[in-house]
Amino acid sequence: MKNTQNIAIIGAGLAGLTAAAYLRAGYEGEIVIFDKGRRPGGRLAARRHQGVLFNHGAQFATARNPRFLAWLQARVADGRAALWPETSINHDRYVGLPDMNALADAPISAVETGRHVSFAEQQGGQWYLYVNDAKLVAPGHVGPTGSRIGPFDRLILALPAPQAAAFLAGIGHYFAEPASIVTMAPCWTVMLGFPPGTAGPDILLPAHSPLSWVAREACRPGNRDASVGYTVQASPAWSRAHLEDDAQAVQDMLAREFIALSGVAADPDFTATHRWRYAQSEISLGVPCLWDEERNLGVCGDWCMGNRLESAFCSGVGMAEAILAHTSMSVRG
Repeated sequence: MKNTQNIAIIGAGLAGLTAAAYLRAGYEGEIVIFDKGRRPGGRLAARRHQGVLFNHGAQFATARNPRFLAWLQARVADGRAALWPETSINHDRYVGLPDMNALADAPISAVETGRHVSFAEQQGGQWYLYVNDAKLVAPGHVGPTGSRIGPFDRLILALPAPQAAAFLAGIGHYFAEPASIVTMAPCWTVMLGFPPGTAGPDILLPAHSPLSWVAREACRPGNRDASVGYTVQASPAWSRAHLEDDAQAVQDMLAREFIALSGVAADPDFTATHRWRYAQSEISLGVPCLWDEERNLGVCGDWCMGNRLESAFCSGVGMAEAILAHTSMSVRG
């Protein structure tokens, strides 16, 4: 028999999406995911500017875990992912098709985007959420503002560790302490568009530079853009040192560094910048997730186990397993 209880998940990155996908095997009740972004996926992010596609978040996925490898290979089989041979040196690297956001495969009807959950309270064993228009509140805002919705039988936080720690502290839950131990590195990303035919390298992994990764988008499997786009990511150390700098100043500095390193002679005809405040964990918990069975509250994310997409996936699966364990059901796949 399937469980008919309702579940709320805050965060539509890979961990939250995976938890939802695997929970559906044991639930007929509603599973609703809330995310402050415009699209599900978190760092599985892509955008198109002036006809050029940029994968400006996670660049690829590697797999050591057999379950995650099988998940990726299933997406290769159905055309939603491919190997990126040019970058697969020590491990096979997989990318989404047509972009990395294709790996964020959740039914859109289950995800409420542009919704910032600022607070939660439990009454009679059930959870009620305070939900705001993400455009109208500051990022990371915690407090009982917005519309109160519910009830939900279980609550999962699939947020970056600092945001999870602040939320948990706001509702007075002891999981705030382990979440606060985790540190996460930022990443400034610059997107540069050039005219068709612009010559330049496919991949750069600079050493002793503000940049840590440079990729020509057209070298990705499935990319057929005529115009030339480069995704340029700064190192964690440089990004942290310039975290609160003006975005235009960051863009100018990183664009100059790219030109110096790549030898691209043309001037970009398009530029955009994105700051990932919480890009990768530097210290993780070393466990798949946190689960409080008494209060029906769980926490998951890549930072529970590491800093790769694989870590997020495995954390989401672990979260689903923890919730389903007492129902004598198992997670398959």
